Amino acid sequence: GKKHLHEEKAVTLACADCHYKDKPETIAYKELDAESSLVFLHRKYKHQDKKMLKVKKDGHPLVNTFVDEEGAVFLLGKGDQQLHPVKKQSEICARDLAHTDLACSSCHSQWAPRCIGCHNAFEKNAENAYDLLDKKNIKNHWVEYVSEFGAQLTAMGVRENSEERKIEPAIPGMIMTIDHSSFEGGKDKTSFHRLYAPNSPHTTGKEVRSCKSCHTDPAAIGYGMGELKYSTASGKGKWTFKPLYDNNPNDDLPEDAWIPFLGQQKAKVVSTRTDFRPFTVKEQKRILLVGACLQCHQEDSEVIKQTLTKGFDPVLLKRSKQCILPEN
Repeated sequence: GKKHLHEEKAVTLACADCHYKDKPETIAYKELDAESSLVFLHRKYKHQDKKMLKVKKDGHPLVNTFVDEEGAVFLLGKGDQQLHPVKKQSEICARDLAHTDLACSSCHSQWAPRCIGCHNAFEKNAENAYDLLDKKNIKNHWVEYVSEFGAQLTAMGVRENSEERKIEPAIPGMIMTIDHSSFEGGKDKTSFHRLYAPNSPHTTGKEVRSCKSCHTDPAAIGYGMGELKYSTASGKGKWTFKPLYDNNPNDDLPEDAWIPFLGQQKAKVVSTRTDFRPFTVKEQKRILLVGACLQCHQEDSEVIKQTLTKGFDPVLLKRSKQCILPEN
């Protein structure tokens, strides 16, 4: 009965409701609401004597789950009734103090589609033109010329509102040029939009993206694909970036970028959501600071593992004189 501006706002279920951290949230059969009881009976479940998982955000029960006598959690397939063990969070997820503001999908999404742009132009007297609204053949139509499609690890953005601040996957939602001058009577200019969108890729897997794939990958930070290098010449640390694509003349950013290198988007609207944005310059520098450490320290080294359990700043205070931090 509640209206939501976007579909993701209606979702209350979270990864951690099943893959819990310490102890799962549960509910007994006798505590089920009327609708959940009917669903339970309709599916002919038999675990009335066991507790079921419930969603932390709104408390609704997951009737196709149960906790056995030994505390193990199981899920029943809704279609085939097959029993699947549900694993709690791994230690590295549960005890990670450095990434508490990351959505699970930020690390566990394997890939997402990416489109770096499309150009819309009006074609007069075009052959085979078709009006999709009136469902008839016409002579004139607008044509969308798509640039490139790809499938890679996602970029990252920040979901920030009164309820939360979460880093989530982001993909190009609309990098689009509309050529008004091609339309008779249209204004002699173009409209350009560079909007990224939050994304929940349905490509969840056990494997997670590496530390470097976030902290030293320009596409992940929002700069677009290219070569991101860290130099320590003359004892000074400096990041440089060479983009793969040329800059778009409309906003002077690389075709696949969201934000300028160590800069902030100048456009007023940069996202398809009012509460989703790219990283600020301060946040970019924080990400690249970790990236600088990863130039020497291996991802599975003891010092990097300590940053996860103790926090990054306490470990940074113990750095040696050999550590060269970035100045930009």
